[in-house]
Amino acid sequence: MVRPETHRLGRVSGQLGRLGRHPRLRHRPDRGQPAVPGRYRYRLDRARRRPGRLPRRHRPDFQLQRAVAPLTAVDKHQLRAAMRATRKRLAGLDAGAALRAAEQAEALPAGRVVAVYRAIGSELDVDALSLALSRAGRELCLPVVIERDAPMIFRRWSPGEPLELDEAGVPAPFPLAGVVDPDLILTPLLAFDGRGGRLGQGGGYYDRTFAARPDALRIGFAYAGQQVDPLPVEPHDVRLHGVLTETGYRPFA
Repeated sequence: MVRPETHRLGRVSGQLGRLGRHPRLRHRPDRGQPAVPGRYRYRLDRARRRPGRLPRRHRPDFQLQRAVAPLTAVDKHQLRAAMRATRKRLAGLDAGAALRAAEQAEALPAGRVVAVYRAIGSELDVDALSLALSRAGRELCLPVVIERDAPMIFRRWSPGEPLELDEAGVPAPFPLAGVVDPDLILTPLLAFDGRGGRLGQGGGYYDRTFAARPDALRIGFAYAGQQVDPLPVEPHDVRLHGVLTETGYRPFA
């Protein structure tokens, strides 16, 4: 004769067998069974007690990865794409940013010859700043790409003068314009940080030019919302001396 308590225990244990493992234990393999890649969130090598690989949805996001690991070509491509979208959004939200930045022209460091640029796409328009600098007595010039892998040269230019396309397809002064050496180079950018780091389009034109002209002041011209801290930089990246935004001029140590 089976005792009632034993009968009830058998019935309960049978029900537990049908219910399976506790939900928290379903994410771990049984002792002695090999782990299936990508299946378990917390997988352990029982011999060495080391954590296994996390599935994709639990891995660190891109922002954390680039903060702790060297930047790869894929990472830079993703960061540039994100910052292009950010800059485009900022341009649509604040049409008066370029005018407010131009009002800060007097705050720029001294320099008789200033290199400006012709804005492309969502780059902060430099027209108003160019006029302000010209009226203040500064001589202006524009960069010119003469060879794809060489530093840019600079030719004299005044607001309103006609332009032609250079080797990179960017508007530039005609060859008859005189070549000059700028004291201060205004550069467009995708992002900057509080230490003078700069993220450009990736062509390397300004990096090569900065390296060839170490004595020229390097000043970024951008929206304040393009600041990213910390911005990953590589050994060959040249830092800025300052940045001019719609909120004012900011020098870097």
